[in-house]
Amino acid sequence: MSMISALRGQLTSAEQWPEYDLVSGDYVPLVSAVGNRRLAAVMIALNDRGTQSGAGPIEILLTRRAAHMRHHPGQISFPGGGQDGAETPAQTAVRETAEEVGIPAEKLDILGALPALHAPRTNHWVVPVVSRVTGTPSLVLNSDEVASVHWVDVLALADPHHRVTWRRSHYSGPGFLVDGKLVWGFTATLCDQLLDRAGLALAWDSRRVIDVDAG
Repeated sequence: MSMISALRGQLTSAEQWPEYDLVSGDYVPLVSAVGNRRLAAVMIALNDRGTQSGAGPIEILLTRRAAHMRHHPGQISFPGGGQDGAETPAQTAVRETAEEVGIPAEKLDILGALPALHAPRTNHWVVPVVSRVTGTPSLVLNSDEVASVHWVDVLALADPHHRVTWRRSHYSGPGFLVDGKLVWGFTATLCDQLLDRAGLALAWDSRRVIDVDAG
């Protein structure tokens, strides 16, 4: 079974915002400390380079945020942002992907969504929408938000030699070191969950620690 096929059966709907924390299973109203819902979505875009079976190499789209961004400047991330109006998670993720890297909606086959996660720094509940990129769309980067874009082989992410634990202050979590790029924090957590849902997660040495600059 291809990764794309495996994921279709492991994802939830990307058309509704969750009403509880799908990771812990506990009911957590999606409201901030001041009572306002803050919802966002990111796009985990997968590309099999047009192979009909989806059995070929699968690449995942990662971006490097522009250095002047207010939140997470210079970090590796997924395209995404806050909900606009009454958008569904899929609509939010599709719009943000078009705005940031120029992939149009018709080139994205929505597979579903991973469990929503809370991003404490921005106080958003984020739905990770997963899609398959159809065809070979040209990327047009929005330089106001994106410094560079990278297609990374999913199997390279899964390789135990590329797995690390990142550490920053008293926080730590699963990370990835691929092509000289450190993927850490929220984005790395989503990559870790994606590998697990796709059945690609392998045992790795969590004692390999990389300290992240707290500046």
